[in-house]
Amino acid sequence: MRKLTGKNTHQLLARIVAIGILLSAWSVSGCKKHGDLPAPLGVSVPPTVTNLVVNNPQALDYDISWDIADPSVVRMYRVYAVVRGLNGRDSAELADSTTSTSFLATLAIPIAGVRFGVTVVTLENVEGAMVVAAPQ
Repeated sequence: MRKLTGKNTHQLLARIVAIGILLSAWSVSGCKKHGDLPAPLGVSVPPTVTNLVVNNPQALDYDISWDIADPSVVRMYRVYAVVRGLNGRDSAELADSTTSTSFLATLAIPIAGVRFGVTVVTLENVEGAMVVAAPQ
């Protein structure tokens, strides 16, 4: 094993930098086989629901309804119960999925501050952003 001197250290660092530059240039230029990657996914952005309303007609029952601009792209809707944790962050638990624009959620026990969220799952199985509303 050789002892590294100041000159050897500079030569080693120069070689490492040169190799790094060559690798960076190669990775940017790509190769013929993979030059077109990443390929586009070919999926569209899912729509979000509008006019989300959560009514609380009885103690543990919640009537949830919403609208969608283009139902032809919807495979299903996912309904979530959303609660704020002790850490101050929201946590969403999947309650169920449905193909209609309304849902009746029945809780087993009262949950203070519960809200409900709805997402759209498209025909391409892409889940969109969640829209959340509190009971009225």
